[in-house]
Amino acid sequence: MAFSNRVVLCVLLAAILLGIDGCGLPPHQTSSTNSATAASRSQSANPGDLSTTSQFTITVSPSSGSILTGKSAVAKITTRIVTGYNHALNLTASNMPTGVSVKFTPAQIPAPGAGSAVMAITVASSAAPGTYFIHIRATDGTNSATVTLTLKVAPNPEATFQGCWYKSGGKNHQGVKVSAKNPGNYTFYGDLYRGSTCSEWADSMGTGQAINFGLYGYYFWFTDFPDQNDMSSIWRVGAQKSQCISYASAPSC
Repeated sequence: MAFSNRVVLCVLLAAILLGIDGCGLPPHQTSSTNSATAASRSQSANPGDLSTTSQFTITVSPSSGSILTGKSAVAKITTRIVTGYNHALNLTASNMPTGVSVKFTPAQIPAPGAGSAVMAITVASSAAPGTYFIHIRATDGTNSATVTLTLKVAPNPEATFQGCWYKSGGKNHQGVKVSAKNPGNYTFYGDLYRGSTCSEWADSMGTGQAINFGLYGYYFWFTDFPDQNDMSSIWRVGAQKSQCISYASAPSC
């Protein structure tokens, strides 16, 4: 979404402790992340489908996704066979980055070899952020087929979001207090909606600019819809996002 010319992104960084007030980042200001570091952690080029047999095929859904460090997710593995094939297929994973583990349930597709399994992917808190290509293999001991899952390991800010009304210029503005347990440079987004269910978009701020979240609380607020409590919002820090926040019952910041 385009950065609204009418929206002012305001940041109050530990105002009481640091004695500063007002807006920290003006509209349209952006800063870049360390893409070179992320790229250096990527693991091999994506080879695509490495199938080596015409007797059966293997697919993974979704074929790509992002998981925060310290979190887990699942993917579905599906095998299909040609007419006349009748063997059990064992599932394994390779090209695994340090700190990432997988578990197949079941680990073997019974004969005749057509079926599905759940692949649970766990990313340790110590895993290095980056993009990785995990090879998933089905084999009967002689023939094999392989498919690639593209996994993005994203840093986890462990952010907390508290929706609140921020008072400025005699008006109340829809805002949020954000605290990050893990300090770092994370992209930031905010979306404001009409109504209390985050369904009718009204405005946005951030467009993904990186903000260096430290140990203190940060306040962000919209300026375009003052004193309107029939509004709601969703906020994102890195790959983490808040629940839908309704301003019908939000406290003061």
